[in-house]
Amino acid sequence: MKLGIDIGNYNVNTSENIMFKACISNHKEFGSCCDKLVYEGKAHYIGEGKLEIDYRKFDKSNYLPLLLAAICKSCTHEEVEIGVGLPLTQYKENRNELTNMLNSKEFKVEFNGVSRRVKIVKATVFPEGIASYVSSNEKLKGFVQGRDVVVVDIGGGTTDISLIRGRKALKSTSINKGTIDIYNAIKIALEEKYFDINISIDNIQMYIDRGFWYKGEKQDISFAIKRSNDIFKEIYNELKLNYPINTEAVVLAGGGSDLLLKVFKSKINSIAVDDDLYANAKGFKILMK
Repeated sequence: MKLGIDIGNYNVNTSENIMFKACISNHKEFGSCCDKLVYEGKAHYIGEGKLEIDYRKFDKSNYLPLLLAAICKSCTHEEVEIGVGLPLTQYKENRNELTNMLNSKEFKVEFNGVSRRVKIVKATVFPEGIASYVSSNEKLKGFVQGRDVVVVDIGGGTTDISLIRGRKALKSTSINKGTIDIYNAIKIALEEKYFDINISIDNIQMYIDRGFWYKGEKQDISFAIKRSNDIFKEIYNELKLNYPINTEAVVLAGGGSDLLLKVFKSKINSIAVDDDLYANAKGFKILMK
């Protein structure tokens, strides 16, 4: 089976529409119903604990457990071909190292009490920005109309910008700001106003989706969400100074694109890819064919 896996600093997403938080704990939280992976004799509770943010994602100590959990949650096959990604700024330098780390490797694990053998018969590393664009290429044709494409991939810990012609990257930049920074900006704004509470960054998306309640009353938190515009300014300045955003097509991808889409559209004629959270993973699978 072919499987695209996008291991980010905030979420893990696969081409089979599987998504979970990119963290692992060795101790189960009370009342949790999370998946349990046993690997190398150690229990890993998937989606619990603290996020682990590294410049090179595969330097995370939890990279392999997250990858194995993604495979186990996405399919029951013993043998899989996987496509994974790296930001374009790291792709040339690090793709061989990541390929060698995963290619033709076999793992014995226990997933939710069931013993499994996972053999990665082939691992291919792809550039993330190109993959996210490829996954939505049909939808975007009418918008792009033959132009070069500036892909802005807003991930968990970084925003990767690529100028793409066809399937070739002409230029790329990485900014150390992403969804986690957006959530943190909203968290800080809320705590400044509601100073007698501590807010978990993990709850921010829930507050955006379902509303934020304080002392029994639902609050308008639009002021806090606007705080994330400061993150946009950093991205926008890089685009304005170094990319042809006024003449080429600007396409947004990544989990943070929903959060910044409105402010992007107010400054730049742009469009978001389909299934922005899964775009890279689905692009990896398409590129494997």
